Amino acid sequence: MRGGMKRILATAVIFMSMLCGSVVIQAESLDTVTVPLVNASQSQLTPNIVQQAFIHVLVKLSGNEHIATLPGVQNLMTQARSYIKSYSVIGSSDQGQSKMQVTFDGSILKTLLLKTGQPIWTGQRPQTMVVVSWMDASLDNQQDNAEVNQVLQQVAEYRGVLFSQPLMDLQDQNQLNYKTSQSLQQYMVQTSNYLQYRYQ
Repeated sequence: MRGGMKRILATAVIFMSMLCGSVVIQAESLDTVTVPLVNASQSQLTPNIVQQAFIHVLVKLSGNEHIATLPGVQNLMTQARSYIKSYSVIGSSDQGQSKMQVTFDGSILKTLLLKTGQPIWTGQRPQTMVVVSWMDASLDNQQDNAEVNQVLQQVAEYRGVLFSQPLMDLQDQNQLNYKTSQSLQQYMVQTSNYLQYRYQ
């Protein structure tokens, strides 16, 4: 993407609002994570993959992206492999998109997290509506929008949350596109009011 993520954050407004009611994420999805494979032909767990997967699943279960830095959790990492229930390679090795899908014993991990004093983020999670509006109209194009959506999907999957986006039909485009005559605060208030009116 032109200019990378720093440019996105400098030129786009990402508005997030929990408007869509509660959505239950099944326990299997919270206990299962995927790790990209550097070697597409790899089929076995390595210590590096185990560590990445373990940190990922703990983030999903706790909601704490810095959980791996906590001393009590670091002690658990030495036993991470013993908490794995199953693993498999998914994706296309021909296109270099293979991933290792790892499923952990969620009930054991939740018990261990509670023993270390960490909160558990339950499966009852609200769906989040995300609106991306470019403050620089020249960046509002199909390629950049697709790449932003891909990043949002990756972040949502990593954190174990669900998000939706407006339909962006003519009505939404008229209401949600940022206008240079507006202040950022005015835009945020208008966007919030409109989304509650149309989508709640």
